[in-house]
Amino acid sequence: MTALKTVRMAAKKTQKEVAKQAGISERQYIRIENGERLTNIVTAFRIAQSLDSTIDECFRDYFTPN
Repeated sequence: MTALKTVRMAAKKTQKEVAKQAGISERQYIRIENGERLTNIVTAFRIAQSLDSTIDECFRDYFTPN
C-alpha cells in the first residue's frame, strides 16, 4: 500500500473525492495513488491539501530509497 493510499484511507475519503478536490480526473488520481504515474508539484500540493496533509507525508514513497 502506498503512503498516499494510507493517508487517504486515514482521512476517510474516496479516490473520487480527492480527485475532485485536487482538480484532476479520478483515473489520473488512481494512477498517481498506485504509483503508475508521477505528478507535478502543483497537483501533489493540491492532493496533500485535500487530505489535510503534506507532500512529504503523502508522497514519502518517492523520497525513500528502496
